[in-house]
Amino acid sequence: MTVLSACFVMSGVANASEVDRSSGGGGGGSLTWSIVITPKEAGSVSWKTTSPPASGTFTASDKITFNPGSYIDLTFQPKAGYKLLGVLKNLEKVTLDAQQHARFGPVDGKHTILAVFSEIIPLGTFPFSFPDKSENLASVFDVTGSYKGTVPILKTPRDYSVDIAMDEFGKVSALGRVRGIENNPDAAKKLETSTGSIKTVDNKATGMFKGKFDGTVDGVASSASGSATGPVEPQSIGGTAMGIGGTISYKGKFGDVPYSDKNLAFQVPIAQSQLTNIKKAWSIKVTVRSEIVKGKEVLMGSSVLTLPNGDVIAFLEKKTKYSAKKGYSLSFKGGMNLSVIPTAPDKSSSVAIKGMTLVQSGGTWIVSGGTIAYKFLGQKGQGNLAEFKMN
Repeated sequence: MTVLSACFVMSGVANASEVDRSSGGGGGGSLTWSIVITPKEAGSVSWKTTSPPASGTFTASDKITFNPGSYIDLTFQPKAGYKLLGVLKNLEKVTLDAQQHARFGPVDGKHTILAVFSEIIPLGTFPFSFPDKSENLASVFDVTGSYKGTVPILKTPRDYSVDIAMDEFGKVSALGRVRGIENNPDAAKKLETSTGSIKTVDNKATGMFKGKFDGTVDGVASSASGSATGPVEPQSIGGTAMGIGGTISYKGKFGDVPYSDKNLAFQVPIAQSQLTNIKKAWSIKVTVRSEIVKGKEVLMGSSVLTLPNGDVIAFLEKKTKYSAKKGYSLSFKGGMNLSVIPTAPDKSSSVAIKGMTLVQSGGTWIVSGGTIAYKFLGQKGQGNLAEFKMN
């Protein structure tokens, strides 16, 4: 590479024919030229001779044999993911036409043609966002919000109002009221409360809750404890109604009458105006740049993750490597939450990208392969990077 760069700034000869004539040589018999491709398999060289008439294509270094006085046509083509840095003939720069072709001749000397290719390194910012619909990728939800509706309890429709808070680890606390149900005034907690978490189960965000109650139901002394589990993603629960469902297990007393049930199916309706409380939209921007350190190019990768709840997590730069075959592999964890004041470490969020390969289309880089694994808000998922939208 250093030799090539130096040769490019030398006073070269105007065209390929002049380069050939300046080389001297001669004599009878056949001539052999060495065609060197570097790095190996980074591109191809198509060749054609006039005497004898012959042609072919090299994808690795090889030799061409022909008669003195022949003309030789060479065309240089980089492989996908590479670019042609330049061509040297006996360490002198060769000028190519728009088709990356040069004609040599009439040839009367033995020479070496060096074709130097280089990987095209995708640099810049690559923004990915979770697809609107995907059957393969686990959705990561945030359920923080206020919910109101009607649920049947003890076979009686009852209005409910509940506020749900969720932390960065997916832990959830719920606080609210249900019509006709009152906590015991002497109880330590005067409002119905429950706790739980959101986790990924069978590739789906799943809510797991438990709670206790001690008070009255429609004026009758009652107590109960129970747990509920079910997928978080809203679903149709009949007609145009949307809600979430699952199973619930409980036991308690209504007056002096005990009651219990296990794995009872339930559905909780959610008004259209409240569906926005359950968020799964998230995105990540990956930035790769290069800098020269001690005379060598070094690639640096960083990212900014936007969680479903809107929090922005920034991950510091770290060294990375790239190859046309393997692409980029980047791992981000231990970021800083920029959405809180003062900013604070985020210990729960991580994203790992492996084998991110890209191709150019109209000057824009498009992901052609790679996988992504993500974990935050107590949930996780993985899948093909190409499924994500590039904004």
